[in-house]
Amino acid sequence: MPRILITGSPLVAPTWKIPVLIEESGGVVVTDDLCTGTKGYWDPVEKSFFSSDQLISIADRYLMNTCACFTPNTARSVRLKQFSQDWKIDGMVYHVSQACHTYGMEQRNINREFDAMDIPVLNIETDFSQEDVEQIRTRIEAFLELIVSKKRRARLGSGAVMPTTTNPGHAATPGATPPPPGQAGTPPPPAAKFTFNDDFPVKEYSLEEGYTPASGKVWEPEDLKKP
Repeated sequence: MPRILITGSPLVAPTWKIPVLIEESGGVVVTDDLCTGTKGYWDPVEKSFFSSDQLISIADRYLMNTCACFTPNTARSVRLKQFSQDWKIDGMVYHVSQACHTYGMEQRNINREFDAMDIPVLNIETDFSQEDVEQIRTRIEAFLELIVSKKRRARLGSGAVMPTTTNPGHAATPGATPPPPGQAGTPPPPAAKFTFNDDFPVKEYSLEEGYTPASGKVWEPEDLKKP
């Protein structure tokens, strides 16, 4: 289940369409940095009872705000990157309200920094109406599918191997049919697992399951793309 961070313009009740659509589409919102979300609980004012510095403490807290109306606003970028690590997020939804364009001014820089961390970002500009719900649903579903596909490829990594010809007198051929169980000198292959790469379904065998082609050649996923 993709773990999503929501950032950008505040989501005002009762317009909760973005987090609702994320969770209806199979994702889970694990954290946010919205003015109407968790931001109000960050950095509590230091207690200083019976002190003349109470107003200074309150003022300091206000100046720690990471709202996009402040400039420069490097603290917001630092906070978002920290959240991405602490909450192990898989993707970020960047919301810009047509009534709060200051967050749109920071969108490009934030996107660039998350791109450098290889974390996908979906930018959504909307308003408080419900007319665009289905359009946003389609975009969110596609975004979550992209994340799931990315995580699947990362899990496969170099662990996916292709069966090769088992005749030592012939060159190893990627995708060759494995020998039938019981053939002399050939251990029976394990049950096949089917997954998909970017182009076509691939039948995989894992060395950890005990099947090693007699040729000794192990085909990695990169080999499939060689001419």
